[in-house]
Amino acid sequence: MTGIPNLSSSRSSLPVLTFVALAVVLISLGTVLLDLRIAAGLVAGICLCLLTLHRPVWGLALFCSLFTLEGISARYLEVSEIRIIGTLVFGLWLLHVVFTGKKVRVDRTFLLSLAFFFWAGLSLLWAPDPDWAGRAYGTLAQSVLLFLLVVNVIETEADFSLVLAAFLVGAVVTSPMSLNLFVSNVFERARAFEAQNANQYAALMGVAIISGIYLTGRVRGYMARTAIILPTLFLVVPLVLAQSRTAWTSVAAAVGFFIWRTGHRVRNLVITLLATSAVVGVLFATGLVNFTLVERANELISIRERGSSRFDVWRVAAEIIEEHPLWGVGFNQFPVVYNSYRSETPAIRRDQESNRDPHSVFFGVTAELGIVGLALMLAMFWNAAREERLPPGQRPWIAEVLVVFMLVFSIGGTMYYGKLFWVVLALAAKASHLAAQREEAVEGLG
Repeated sequence: MTGIPNLSSSRSSLPVLTFVALAVVLISLGTVLLDLRIAAGLVAGICLCLLTLHRPVWGLALFCSLFTLEGISARYLEVSEIRIIGTLVFGLWLLHVVFTGKKVRVDRTFLLSLAFFFWAGLSLLWAPDPDWAGRAYGTLAQSVLLFLLVVNVIETEADFSLVLAAFLVGAVVTSPMSLNLFVSNVFERARAFEAQNANQYAALMGVAIISGIYLTGRVRGYMARTAIILPTLFLVVPLVLAQSRTAWTSVAAAVGFFIWRTGHRVRNLVITLLATSAVVGVLFATGLVNFTLVERANELISIRERGSSRFDVWRVAAEIIEEHPLWGVGFNQFPVVYNSYRSETPAIRRDQESNRDPHSVFFGVTAELGIVGLALMLAMFWNAAREERLPPGQRPWIAEVLVVFMLVFSIGGTMYYGKLFWVVLALAAKASHLAAQREEAVEGLG
């Protein structure tokens, strides 16, 4: 990737200067004609737009920092108004590309995601209710474009660290809201209202914890590392209070894989267990560990699913896969056909609500898009972790850890409809790109 060009060059100066002049005019009019608070918001927004136009990664970082606010306050991550900010950042990045003449990077994982997107669209030809999938398909299109945005605006390892820091800061800022909601809900799951999917907020906490681990290894000095380690450990609290067993398992798998990749496995394992035990001990001491939380933990340990009945939903998915193994029933059609197949599935609960989510990326994709869709999804996971051909010792652990986290979460959660899934895969692929660039630079010096 090329560096940031000189914006005073003849090619790019005129459009940028025009944009700046227009911004000055709007700011001047706003301060005269509008209320002070509105004018201040306008000034801040225009300044952020100018910064994003010059360095799109800052706009991406702002966007990612708002994921956790969205996750704790919105019902579904893919339908929040925050998508407007993402659309704005994408548009400013396109302007940046036009002004600077940079090439748009396309990697194998993105091409696979495009193939997945087109296969999902093709499946609507045989879907029982294609209108039902319209909104979800539009969200999928935006998510694939978001993948393209991430792998292009992150140009250096400093950019990569900035985006991960945005996840960490956003999670830390919203964590008191999570604690307050947990207490306000009489120690039920930490969510704003009953219908909210707390699993998605918990997934964001998991990504933030992984980000904190990565950033700890990037900074130098005891004070700097402590300033990152402490808030990262604190994020275990909202992760636990969200009571997402899928997220608990995913974080444990990701951290375990990270420890396996390190050179001091026993030491790091002991430190991790002691730190986690200390946080859980504080939760018990403060009375935040209640009967519901313990029951959900016991169900996870004993592989029982009396609460959410995922196993029953997966049995229904297995019936759909058995009848439509190759092509599936069509994108986002699992809730549409669920009721008809539930009546044909023996030995499951009959009191479950209708139009259920598949509660698994793998069961959901296979039921809706068949073996073809599942093969494309698995290929995306593999390529995101191995995007570049690097020696085993040079592969970035962060790429593999992010893929492991999302891979395990996908077993018990349906995330590919939302943007977090695609951002995480893009970050994993980008980590490999940066590692390859670093190797090329070292070889060049040699």
